[in-house]
Amino acid sequence: LLRQINAGPGIARDLAARAARGSHVLFADDDDELFPHALETFARSALFSGAYAFSCGLAEFRGAVPPELDGGDYKIFLPLASALAAGIVYPEFGGTLYMLKRECYFAIGGFAAERDVDEDWELLLNVVAAGFDLRVIPEALVWYRSQPMSRSRADNRFVRNRSRLRVYEKLLPPQLRELA
Repeated sequence: LLRQINAGPGIARDLAARAARGSHVLFADDDDELFPHALETFARSALFSGAYAFSCGLAEFRGAVPPELDGGDYKIFLPLASALAAGIVYPEFGGTLYMLKRECYFAIGGFAAERDVDEDWELLLNVVAAGFDLRVIPEALVWYRSQPMSRSRADNRFVRNRSRLRVYEKLLPPQLRELA
């Protein structure tokens, strides 16, 4: 158990990744619920594919308790994976549950330290921009709790979107970065 003064999710997750000793690090939001077979599915995917990063589908619901899978009120979301060009418009490389090889995590520099960023999206965008193989496990493995006043909906969207665009700016030739 690691404790620290609240400095935002990026700092907390980076601290956990640095303390981890396994070959992979898995990140999940604290208010989401993993499906019972989620960890096994990630582990099998890593074992058999050799990819550097994995995200998965999520089942989005509203309320305090996830609905029943058979006939409940929820939406299934599948991320884009490595679609870098499409990510400019729709930056969904993964949801709130994803796993990276430790070497990949540290090669891209980990999470942004700022608080007003979409740390999940920005991290996975950095994975793809750096050329690492990001695979999507094509099934929902987590219940994503959609809340109207969640941090991702209440924060300044312009600032959060700007944090992702700076990753794309780094991909431009130096003479074009000023235009961006």
